[in-house]
Amino acid sequence: MKEESFSPPLHIYRASAGSGKTFLLASEYLCLLFERPEKYREILAVTFTNKATEEMKHRILGELKKIALGEETGYATIIKDRFPAYNSGQQLALQADRIYRTILHDYAKFSVSTIDSFVQQVIRSFAYEIGLDAGFELQLNQDLVKEELADRLFELLETNEELLQWVQQIAIDRIENGESWDFRSTLLDFASEIFKERFHHFEANMQQLEQPSKAFETLKKKLQAVIKEMESPMKEFAAQANAILLNSGLQATDFSYGKNGFINYFNRIENKKDFNPGARCLEAVDDLKKWTTKSTPASVLSRVEAIYPALNELLSQCIQHYQQHNVEYRTALSVLRQLNNLSLLQVLAAQLADYRRDNNLLLISDTQQLLRELVRDNDAPFIYEKIGNRYQHFLLDEFQDTSTFQWDNFRPLVEQSVSTGHFNLVVGDVKQSIYRWRSGDWRLLQEQVKKDIGAANVKDASLKENFRSRENIIHVNNFIFHIAPLLLQENFNVEMAVVQDSAILARLHVNGYFNIIAEAYADATQQIPSPSKPGGNIEIRFFQKEDSRSPNSWKPTADEWLCKHIDILITDKGIRPEQITILTRNNNDARRLIDLLLVYQQSAEARARYGLVSADALLVNASPAIQLLVAALRFLVNEKDELARAELVQANAIRLGLDISNTDWYRKDFNHALQQLPEAFRHKKRYLLQTALYECVEELITIFSIDHWTSEQAYILAFRDMVNNVSARGKPDIREFLQWWQEEGEQKALPLSAAANAIQVMTIHKSKGLAFDVVIIPYADWKLTNDKGMLWSEWGPDESGIEWVPVLLKKDLDQTRFAYDYFEEQLMARMDALNMLYVALTRTRQAMYIMAPAPSVKKDNEVGMKTIADLLWQCLHPTEYTLPATLTDYAKQFTASELIVEGIVEPVEKKDISTESIHIDPVTIHASLLQDFREPATQELLLHSAVTEQQQIGQLAHLALARVKTLDELDITLEKMQLDGELTTQLLPAVKERVAVALENEQLAHWFGAGYEALNEKAILLKGGAVRRPDKVLVGANETILLDFKFTQEASPSHGRQLQQYHDLLVEMGYPSVRSFIYYGYNRSLVPLAQLAVQQGQLFG
Repeated sequence: MKEESFSPPLHIYRASAGSGKTFLLASEYLCLLFERPEKYREILAVTFTNKATEEMKHRILGELKKIALGEETGYATIIKDRFPAYNSGQQLALQADRIYRTILHDYAKFSVSTIDSFVQQVIRSFAYEIGLDAGFELQLNQDLVKEELADRLFELLETNEELLQWVQQIAIDRIENGESWDFRSTLLDFASEIFKERFHHFEANMQQLEQPSKAFETLKKKLQAVIKEMESPMKEFAAQANAILLNSGLQATDFSYGKNGFINYFNRIENKKDFNPGARCLEAVDDLKKWTTKSTPASVLSRVEAIYPALNELLSQCIQHYQQHNVEYRTALSVLRQLNNLSLLQVLAAQLADYRRDNNLLLISDTQQLLRELVRDNDAPFIYEKIGNRYQHFLLDEFQDTSTFQWDNFRPLVEQSVSTGHFNLVVGDVKQSIYRWRSGDWRLLQEQVKKDIGAANVKDASLKENFRSRENIIHVNNFIFHIAPLLLQENFNVEMAVVQDSAILARLHVNGYFNIIAEAYADATQQIPSPSKPGGNIEIRFFQKEDSRSPNSWKPTADEWLCKHIDILITDKGIRPEQITILTRNNNDARRLIDLLLVYQQSAEARARYGLVSADALLVNASPAIQLLVAALRFLVNEKDELARAELVQANAIRLGLDISNTDWYRKDFNHALQQLPEAFRHKKRYLLQTALYECVEELITIFSIDHWTSEQAYILAFRDMVNNVSARGKPDIREFLQWWQEEGEQKALPLSAAANAIQVMTIHKSKGLAFDVVIIPYADWKLTNDKGMLWSEWGPDESGIEWVPVLLKKDLDQTRFAYDYFEEQLMARMDALNMLYVALTRTRQAMYIMAPAPSVKKDNEVGMKTIADLLWQCLHPTEYTLPATLTDYAKQFTASELIVEGIVEPVEKKDISTESIHIDPVTIHASLLQDFREPATQELLLHSAVTEQQQIGQLAHLALARVKTLDELDITLEKMQLDGELTTQLLPAVKERVAVALENEQLAHWFGAGYEALNEKAILLKGGAVRRPDKVLVGANETILLDFKFTQEASPSHGRQLQQYHDLLVEMGYPSVRSFIYYGYNRSLVPLAQLAVQQGQLFG
């Protein structure tokens, strides 16, 4: 491509929401293609999801087609600007047409992929070297893996005494903490750690240890020694101090602040193991004046002065000892708390290895680690070349969601490309990084890639214009995301300042943590494009909590406002329901809102009627048609299952539109239940059980006429795909499918999309990359910090050999050796929360409505910062930060509890479409049609064999002639038919004679000789799905011979019509000079099609 000579080979674009990121990626891809049409073989474009992959392919091919047809597009303008030679005549259109056709004819090399798909491709190429079976399965269902590991662990309890003791101790700890002894749910949560990238470090560490149990015991003794080193002297100092106080006759009330003062420190040490001296102790040490007050009686004062030297010395020793040992002490406590769990993790790691091996599968989290090890131990270019691809250009989309492991795997490729000067592109937006649970790390885009590749090789750029939203939306978001990062950074800095370890504090400074949030949002201000879209409506409302002790007590008032406001939008402002999308933080909130709105619409207050579309509503299992099919399968495998029988009868009644409340439907009498079902189902039960899974399902669809259930077609097609996919993985058995359905299938859903007269309800995660006219965020109250889960940290090396340990995520980690890891996690949590708000607020085109709880005000009128609502509240109040002149200060427009910005919101005209959200014409696939696709058609021939021996010989001769390609193959063909059980030894001579007689025909002998390519019983697929299968087509250099064989004694009128249809199909398919014949075996005649058309029915007269 014609880049400027000084342009670095790697371009990193930071693209804010609505700025045309996908347009940029597609335009650069197209420009590479127009540099050289075959470039598509050398380009790997990587996106985040399968949906984005398909959209990118569709966009590239779609634009090529438009340009080839001479349409003026934005892409065509860019290509002409980049390559002036295409400005003249039809050169651009001709080249686009050439590229378009080349890609379509070589589509497998058109590489647009997700990172996971690309990695799996590499892993499968190295399956042998890694030690995997080539047919390994990739397990995506984490819950299934966790359940399996938990079951395996419980089975081990019977034989592993040490494991039993660990589990008993965990149960005892739970009981002491007021929790249920049943820790299975905790264990399942704990098992989630195996999917984290850092778990692989621990797993590798465990594999290196010869005796893990001994290593744990060594570590335990070391930790206990550290704890004792802290506690024993402190308790001794405290005991001496309390003895001095007791002998002096003084009470705590004789000292400053009484029991709340420094004097109670010694009691806290002895009774509560609370060794933190606090501010009052630090003020009192070495300062007698701080020990008493001005009102202290002289008699008390003299006794205090008498014990001051000894007591002050003990206070000083306590403080010094605490300060010297506190970090190591708290560190030891943190690790010791999790030591039993660490042992369990070691067992889980071992069981995970067995689970992988027993089931011949990999976890999705394994693939990146395996490739990482391959790249580390081998020459990276060689590894990637082995899969048949020699990529020169890498276009990486949504890079903010890339993990460290993923970048480690791609980095050698990018470095190789950069070193040769080839163009590469990285596109992303730090502010939209919301997939950290998938190990995404926005810091790669922020700074790491540039460091790894080298600043001299990188060109930084930004896309700043927002083409999505109206002006008011852009202005409000610019204000919020200028102030919010600064406030959040300030709050974070206050927390980090408490770190006592100077080395950790220095590391936080060096890595920029004291300004990293502000820097990540430095490019948040978006520009308004020309021409602009004026208007836009914004409302941010805060609702008071009814009970300050109940964090959700604000929601009933907010819910009432939401219901009425939706009525106003639809009824008064003319907004169509399909223009509105409600975004939530999680699925639980989405379900709550759906229930709320459904109930409200049934009340007398409701003024609008609308549907609701959500991921739950589109679960395939929610379809009554699918419920019927699954119930039928369950009933087939166990007729005694009364629940399955009742579900089947009920589902069938729903299909027929009958009253399912009629209790007579559900009588236990078996025959009565069967009478409610189609007669074909009752008669075909045994056949259905014996046939393959896919055919069984197709038969059930036919029997119950499900293909005529028009409203359910989308679900039926999705179910067919699932059945086919399960069958393709080698699990065609009905029982195994039902097990898979229970474990995974029930959670499968149709893609969420807008529907007529329906409001969409989805999570913020699902909304990423989408845009909506009106966005409502009803519960903007998610937390800014993370105080749950575990944190993996480096520990060793030490004498135990353990190098990685998990610690509970708690506030006191800021006083441990894990302080850096703790604040790294808190930084990520804050960025997650802020990014979630950014993604939500930038989805809208015309209007957004945000609802949040008003914060609790402290005694000093200060507002804390624990939730995103607190952050929003502070953004809308005066701050010390100076706004740029280009930003509007919306804090000045904020009233007591709301910000309202009025502007144009345009309703869309009601589209003349069906009220059904999805309409797909039914397509019936009969079992007989499935059989037509099978090779060969032998079964059908033999199935319809006549009872006489002569007819059977004729059909077998027919079959042999259809299969044999040349005269020399006759004996081999007949032998294979014998081996396949189709031809008996008794009938062999007669069949061979019949075929030999046929081949004595001079014309047939010529055609069966050299010079013709034989196509035997090949299926021809017609429009609509029907199949035709001529017996034999012989393709020569200048002619095509169509042969059909008949061994009947009488000609049928259908023979000519059938041959004519085959003939017309071959002509339509472009075969040269088609000549068509039927060979009648009993009178040894070869009859051309033309003669059949005239004399059909008179050949044997």
